[in-house]
Amino acid sequence: MNKTGIAPVEYKVLVEQDKVDENVSKSSDIAIYIPETLQEREQWKMNKGTIIAMGGMAFRDGFERWLGPIPSIGDKVSYAQYAGSNIIGSDGEEYMIVNDKDISAILTEG
Repeated sequence: MNKTGIAPVEYKVLVEQDKVDENVSKSSDIAIYIPETLQEREQWKMNKGTIIAMGGMAFRDGFERWLGPIPSIGDKVSYAQYAGSNIIGSDGEEYMIVNDKDISAILTEG
């Protein structure tokens, strides 16, 4: 079991969301406060994270003919904007559970 205490089932993928930067933007001598509502909107816009765990059927059914890369645990991914649902892990952190088909890209550095 992973640190979250969450084990996805079937076609579900557990994603640790990327965090939004602090609520204050600092530029030279000026600090701009970013309201919490804007932070939430920015978080939803990002839709990026790291795969923490996958259900037993994730990326298996129908992917036999797929020629592209198949995500695995530890991959940084992008997922559909309104995909999945939020869940709090036993570690107190917030995660997303999304369907495997809602993962839209594997993100690589560069």
